[in-house]
Amino acid sequence: MRTSTTTRWATVSAVLLVLSAVLGATPAAAAGGDRFNDFEPHSGGAFILPTNSATALGCTAGFSVNQFGFPASVTAGHCAPDGVNYGSPAFYGQIQGQVLNGTRDMAKLEASTYEPKIHTSPGFPAVRTVKGKTDPSEGDLVCVSGAITGAKCNLRVLPGKHSLCYVTHNGPFCTHGLTAAERLDVPVMRRGDSGGPVYTRTGSNGAIINGMMIGFEGRLNPSGDVGNRVYFHTVSEVEAGLGVTVMTG
Repeated sequence: MRTSTTTRWATVSAVLLVLSAVLGATPAAAAGGDRFNDFEPHSGGAFILPTNSATALGCTAGFSVNQFGFPASVTAGHCAPDGVNYGSPAFYGQIQGQVLNGTRDMAKLEASTYEPKIHTSPGFPAVRTVKGKTDPSEGDLVCVSGAITGAKCNLRVLPGKHSLCYVTHNGPFCTHGLTAAERLDVPVMRRGDSGGPVYTRTGSNGAIINGMMIGFEGRLNPSGDVGNRVYFHTVSEVEAGLGVTVMTG
């Protein structure tokens, strides 16, 4: 049975209310063009929910990319397998080219139009234009923008590569070779933030893409649903793993 846009939006609203109750926080109010109501041309950092699957996860879109001259977006591969449609609440894209192999956790979202912007609310500006890309180095300070937790900055990149085990739509899974960054004084990632962009700010409204969030660890509350340490793929790993290039504007 086909689901109308109105029905899908009602589902998204209901899920957001449940997330608010579970997390003890209220996500940003839905309004035209924000990360919970993202229409074409689509931006990164939007909250996306599956519209044709009962087992796929609610996640966050990463950033817009180009592939052979066609626009797309990216998210974490553990969110859903190929063929799952995501809405925010209007159709955001279909999962294609999923890579989930122990060293890569990533996938493309394909639709008609995307733009080189990421949602960075709360704070000002609420949307930043992607101006470039670079892999972060140990000691760098980066920002993350998960749809549920919102934009958080001043996470310090940790040395070395790391492994993380978590639950996917196929069950337990581990990814190795991830980069980590942490900020211990505030939560920086929750469930639903997977796939969100890692970036640094440039100018008054620009962003440099550094990577894409995969998962978290609660350094202050290991058994909780919030994380102070974020694990992510660097931007070069995402580009090489999916055969894409970051879209800039």
